[in-house]
Amino acid sequence: IWQQFYGEEDDESKLPSKVIRACLRNDSSLDLTHGNQIRDFIYIDDVVSALDMVLSQNKNFTGYSSIEIGCGIGVTVKSFIETIKFLSNSKTNLVFGSVNTRTNEPKELVANTKILKSLGWRPFYNLEMGITKTIDFERNFLSIKNEYTRQ
Repeated sequence: IWQQFYGEEDDESKLPSKVIRACLRNDSSLDLTHGNQIRDFIYIDDVVSALDMVLSQNKNFTGYSSIEIGCGIGVTVKSFIETIKFLSNSKTNLVFGSVNTRTNEPKELVANTKILKSLGWRPFYNLEMGITKTIDFERNFLSIKNEYTRQ
């Protein structure tokens, strides 16, 4: 079970990619929920390294084990989005509260990383590092795409 992962070339139907691309395009505005939900955002490379760690240690597990993959740190969606805007140096107007939250949406989803930590796993990327890496990739991709369409 992994939490809210994000990274390069992700589907724009997911919030992190949608926000990053809107900010890089400097869309005039972006409608959002209030953003008070707490989520455990984890960069995709850390998801892969956690899965690799679990698979390499599979002999240590007997029967069925449910292992939560995340950083174990809760961040408000609003803070995550504002970090994207800041790190992308965007002028996009973030309109918090203009979209209703989904019915029955959990207020807080944060991974219990006790098992991962017992295996010696720790996330490598903090929030700013992962967002910056994703923004840099998406910015380069957008630049190449724009150059290609001009030709």
